[in-house]
Amino acid sequence: MNDFYLIAKILSAGKDGFVKVRLVPGLNINLDSIKFLFVDFWEQKKAIELEESFNLKQSVFLKFKNFDDDRDISVFIGRNIFVSTNDFEKVVSDVFINQNLIGSKVYRGQDLLGTVTDYFETPANPVIEISEEGGTNFLIPYVDSVFEKIDAENKILILNSDFGIDDDED
Repeated sequence: MNDFYLIAKILSAGKDGFVKVRLVPGLNINLDSIKFLFVDFWEQKKAIELEESFNLKQSVFLKFKNFDDDRDISVFIGRNIFVSTNDFEKVVSDVFINQNLIGSKVYRGQDLLGTVTDYFETPANPVIEISEEGGTNFLIPYVDSVFEKIDAENKILILNSDFGIDDDED
């Protein structure tokens, strides 16, 4: 049985058959060593040959073999990209797999805000639920720009100091 790990979501079509993707937050990835990625089509993973990948600013772009223009790649938009278990260790390092988020401590500076109790996908981006000691829960987007540091080994998430959580709500 082949298991898969989610690594990205295809956001939009780029130029010359490239697609723009959003990587799973906390994921450091190197696609140079693998030949195939798996794209999810209605709960079925289809192997697609990776022709090229590159980073530009804070975006990642992929080119699949034999998909050369906007019309060809339009079928990919909004779909999730996976790697097989065999390729997982080749392409990722310091990864914080979504299932491992549960139980992580969330800090802003030195202040403990709470513990991650849930992770789920929304159309806009992934979201984590955080429970405070007093039993109050709140949600924050699980995107790189929200976090100063993601420490997978120690299960610690540190929010950017300028990320606004309204502490003054009644």
